[in-house]
Amino acid sequence: MCAEMERAASMYKLLFRLPSMKKLLIFSVGASLIIGVIVSLIAYLFQPLINNIIMGAIQGACILFIPIVLSTFLVHPLMKASERIWDKRRLFALSFLCMLFLGVAYIIGAVLFRFTNLFIIVSVAFIFGASLIFMLRLLVFRAMTEFSIFRSFAAAVSQPLFCVIAFSAF
Repeated sequence: MCAEMERAASMYKLLFRLPSMKKLLIFSVGASLIIGVIVSLIAYLFQPLINNIIMGAIQGACILFIPIVLSTFLVHPLMKASERIWDKRRLFALSFLCMLFLGVAYIIGAVLFRFTNLFIIVSVAFIFGASLIFMLRLLVFRAMTEFSIFRSFAAAVSQPLFCVIAFSAF
């Protein structure tokens, strides 16, 4: 019985093991650039390929990657010293996961734009994705910290807010 519990505990550790900060950076840069290029290729189908790739990479970096970095460095000081669970690597991983959800919504918006020819759908899908990641971040911060609702709200709203501001700039 004890050996089974030890084996279960070791598997549980593997389930929640995060990559190093370097790997997270590489994954997030790669994913944001790929998502940006995919959206650009879908949304601007009739433009030259090189223009789509360059514009998509720029949009992916500005709209998806930079908000991850800004959010991580803004939220980290909000965390108490007693909240050791939220180091920069874990905050960055949470922001990366949220960026993936936002990226899926962004791609779905671009696909729906191709079918309907209404560009507003891309914006609606992006705002929906930003709302989704706000709710996810708020749920995580409320469940895993003992912060007040205002402090949890401030920590949760940072990444979606940066993403929407960057999206609005484009």
